[in-house]
Amino acid sequence: MRTLLFVANSLLALAACSPTHQAQVANAESTAASAVMSAITPPPGSPAHSLGGVDLDKSITLVGTEPFWNILFGDGRLVFSSPDSHQGRTVSAPFILNKDGAEWHDDDMDIYLTPVRCSDGMSDRGYPLKAVVHIGGTVLKGCANNTSRLPQNRP
Repeated sequence: MRTLLFVANSLLALAACSPTHQAQVANAESTAASAVMSAITPPPGSPAHSLGGVDLDKSITLVGTEPFWNILFGDGRLVFSSPDSHQGRTVSAPFILNKDGAEWHDDDMDIYLTPVRCSDGMSDRGYPLKAVVHIGGTVLKGCANNTSRLPQNRP
C-alpha cells in the first residue's frame, strides 16, 4: 500500500512539473499581471489626473519662448498670454490620457503634454512636462508644471 501511495504521489508530482502545467501557470501569471496593470493604469481616453508627477487637477502653467507665451490652465479657466495677446476662456473639459501623455482640445486650441524633462532654454529651470500647443496654424513649444511649483518671481 505504501508503495502504491508513493508511486501515485510521484506521478502527481511529475504531472505538476509537465510543460503543459508550466504553460498554464505562466498563462495565469500573465493574466494576473495584465489585470493588475489595467487596474492601476487608466486606458487612453480617460480623464488624466496626474502626469509625470504633475497634478492635472490643480492649476498648471505652460511656458514657452521664441515667441514668449504662457498659458494658465486651472480652476475652470484657461488664460493665454503673449506680448501681443491676453485671452481668457472658461473650460470644463479635463486633460485626457493618450498613448504619449495627456491632451486637451477646444474649438481653436489643442494642448499636448508629455512626461519628458523640459527646459525653457532661457534659465536653469527644469520642468517635468513638455508642452505643445496648436492655435490655428501656429505651433508653440514649451514646458509645463503645476503653478504652485513655479517660482513666484518668474519673468
